[in-house]
Amino acid sequence: MRRALPRWICAGGAFLAALLFCAPAGAGESLEYAVKGTYLYKFIPFVDWPASSYANPASPVTICIYGSDPFGADLARAVRGEKNDGHPVALQNIQTPDTLAACQILYIGNDSPVGDVLHAVEGRPVLTVTETSGGAHGVINFVLQGPHVRFDIDEAMAARSRLTISSKLLGLAHAVIPRSGP
Repeated sequence: MRRALPRWICAGGAFLAALLFCAPAGAGESLEYAVKGTYLYKFIPFVDWPASSYANPASPVTICIYGSDPFGADLARAVRGEKNDGHPVALQNIQTPDTLAACQILYIGNDSPVGDVLHAVEGRPVLTVTETSGGAHGVINFVLQGPHVRFDIDEAMAARSRLTISSKLLGLAHAVIPRSGP
């Protein structure tokens, strides 16, 4: 347990740095998506997936981008060589719902049929990330608050997906939809 503490402190510090120093979206869409891309892989240490989410102990934590990729090569460079609890971090572009089985994190852009894709992974241990301004949304939904990129968390949806979100990440959220019941 002692070894986990410094990892959480480092991950938390890096996550806070991304929030504080990279969050202004006013410099343009590329900066907005650079921040969102950073969030995607910085969420990993703050989420617990069931062991059944991985084919084996060395399987990657796979970040899937559904539809067009607004992050470009920056996200691929950022995750290269990254690991979480022995799992390498991988990036995959997905064009159809039948290829979603390998995803631990699934980003669904506004140009995609958000509701249909969410339905395709319903009940699976997948951290869905969206950026919708209303209607269907993922476990995490990016929102713009003034010039800053923030995120809301639907903890009830996370529970239905058998995901546990760290209280540290919940504390950083713009808004949290709580779990219902005990």
